[in-house]
Amino acid sequence: MTGDASFLDPHKEINTTSVIVADHFFDALVERDPRTMATIPSLAASWDIIDSLTYVFHLRHGVRFHDGVELTARDVKYSFDRILDPDFSNRVRTYATAIDSVNVIDDYTVEIKLKTAYAPIINRMASFYIVPQHYVEAIGDEEFNRNPMGSGPYRFVEWVRDDHITMVANEDYWRGAPNIKNVVFRAIPDGSTRMAALLSGEAHLADTISADDVPAVERANCCYVGTSDSNTMYYMTFNSSNAPFDDVRVRRALSYAIDWDEILELFGGHATRIPFPSMPTDFGYAGIAERLEGLIYAYDPERARELLAEAGFSSGLHVKLMGPAGRYPSGENVIQAVANQLEQIGVTTDIEILEWGVFYGEMYAAGLQRDLTLGSMSNPLFDPDHLMATNFDPRRSAFYFHSEELTSLIDEGMEETDPALRTEIYARAMAYLLDQAAYIWGYQVGRVYGLSNEIVWIPRVDGRIFIDEASWAD
Repeated sequence: MTGDASFLDPHKEINTTSVIVADHFFDALVERDPRTMATIPSLAASWDIIDSLTYVFHLRHGVRFHDGVELTARDVKYSFDRILDPDFSNRVRTYATAIDSVNVIDDYTVEIKLKTAYAPIINRMASFYIVPQHYVEAIGDEEFNRNPMGSGPYRFVEWVRDDHITMVANEDYWRGAPNIKNVVFRAIPDGSTRMAALLSGEAHLADTISADDVPAVERANCCYVGTSDSNTMYYMTFNSSNAPFDDVRVRRALSYAIDWDEILELFGGHATRIPFPSMPTDFGYAGIAERLEGLIYAYDPERARELLAEAGFSSGLHVKLMGPAGRYPSGENVIQAVANQLEQIGVTTDIEILEWGVFYGEMYAAGLQRDLTLGSMSNPLFDPDHLMATNFDPRRSAFYFHSEELTSLIDEGMEETDPALRTEIYARAMAYLLDQAAYIWGYQVGRVYGLSNEIVWIPRVDGRIFIDEASWAD
């Protein structure tokens, strides 16, 4: 893996690595089909939509936590109440703002009431893991984070921070025991070190292989390359709370200054341009893209210089540029390319590349002083609400760019159930973001993994790595 989990408590964190680990210890009410990404039953065998605010979920019978205690509706209610508890610090709550209450009907039936209509609520249920009430209450939140237990396909064994997480197969898993019995997730931030681990046989699966390393994997007799489309986009974020990026002219200038065609060449054909905050896998993408034609920032360094001059920076500008080490495909190369292109319009940079854990903390730190940051966002919801709300809704976001007009559009899109009207609303919201140059929208990279010939595994669009979907080769 490119880094360690931030937490093992599945209600604390939403970053990709933490979620990938949680997938092995816990289940949610629903999940994604590994090939189509359609929402399918998991702990909930079925559900009924009573009205726009009321949803009833019918649980599977006989699902047991790792200690043998049966999972019931009381655990479901406890899990949601825990996430919603304002005294329990967690980022998963950003996904649950529409939920008003969760009520136990009987041992296998739970009712979820919403505060307001929320169109993608069924899809969103995949984000909420169910934890054992009896266990969490007995050992407390801190110990639960160190020694998690759920109903998932693997049981926790050991966590050595910034090194590895060990787990073993749950032989009593309700879907059946996994084929691969012993799993170690090892944190290896450096891409060349991950490659060496794969090629030496130390690792069976290497996450986030760079385009430069693909030929080496293809030449090796021990390994093969696994690829898939992606639901992750990369972009540059501004600290628009502070000067100079509180001036839209400066943000627009830098948006015109980036030559994305040149940057895409870094990925050897595995990357595509994503010029606004939606991806081809998202709801409404085609209609949104059609409505945004003509609003996209094209590479225009001359216009960039003009805007900087209008903003009072005709003699140039100096900014701080930050990114993570080894986390994003060719990320350091992208940051250097951006710095080189900005220099062509008179913007010089101080580059700071941080270890992932430090970078992630800095991204969400109050008063962050970096001017420009290479960031990424996956969309597990496959719906515009996720990217819009987690980046631009001040009630759900830790980032900088907010406005009353945008918040109103986010609410409209969240509540509207008519697909055509939702598409129109999100097109308006994204047009506003482009006009305001809220971020510099960037690119999408296909997922590329290095795999040992000893295992069979098909990568997923959502970037999740479920080892229970893998098997030993014959």
